[in-house]
Amino acid sequence: MNDLKKPSITSLLFSTNEKFLLPFFSKDLFPWEIRELLIEKISRELSAPFLSFPNVYLKNPAQIYLGKNVQIDPGALIEGPCYLGDSVHIGHNALIRAGSFLSSHVYIGHCSEISRSIFLEGAKAPHFNYVGDSVIGREVNLGAHATLANLRLDKKSIDIIFQEKRIPTDKNKIGSFVGDFSSIGCGALLNPGTIIQKKTMILPLTTHKGFI
Repeated sequence: MNDLKKPSITSLLFSTNEKFLLPFFSKDLFPWEIRELLIEKISRELSAPFLSFPNVYLKNPAQIYLGKNVQIDPGALIEGPCYLGDSVHIGHNALIRAGSFLSSHVYIGHCSEISRSIFLEGAKAPHFNYVGDSVIGREVNLGAHATLANLRLDKKSIDIIFQEKRIPTDKNKIGSFVGDFSSIGCGALLNPGTIIQKKTMILPLTTHKGFI
């Protein structure tokens, strides 16, 4: 792994103008390392005044950062610490778990669950999606019921396959890394550790793993 440049994965997949994120994405880090450091930062540093929304459940609200023009529909559950950027929209009965970072203009729709994941600008999980321990690029769209799994059935640690090299992570919870402007079809399943390049289309009702 010594000849593999760490940012090659990150720079291949992602771009962002989010000021809070730029220091992380410009470092010599794998995307799963960015996610972990970002969770630590928002847990340690972010604070927010108590806000309430009609029929919305906020857990640890003092650590739920809200940007401008955030919309949260009734029935949603938001767990702090997390970050909801400008013009984020959280739909009815969505679940945003602690450690998630939603950049500006992200839409998380009805009954979708987001767990410890980063969504870059304009990304969408509109309908019945599960996204665990993942990084979702700019303007990515997840079709209805698309699932980004984060745990192997045998619960062993997850290796990443990239440029025909196997990268051990020593983590047993890692989701997928979906490059900017990609589209994931309805009902598609991305297995733990999947990498999707920029501007890739994943067909509905398909299963994927490795480097796509």
